[in-house]
Amino acid sequence: MAFEARIDAVRAQGFDEIFIRTWRLYLAYCEAGFDERHDERHTNIMHFVLFSDRKNH
Repeated sequence: MAFEARIDAVRAQGFDEIFIRTWRLYLAYCEAGFDERHDERHTNIMHFVLFSDRKNH
């Protein structure tokens, strides 16, 4: 997985473990969504809201 291969660069940009765990969850959800067989009558949606109280990203 490209994200895991670059995890040190992600951390170097200041992203914390909470962000990393959330991003892993999002990627796993996307992967499962592509693997899931469904028809056009059903749509799976996951909504993420990320907050940051850091002034510099």
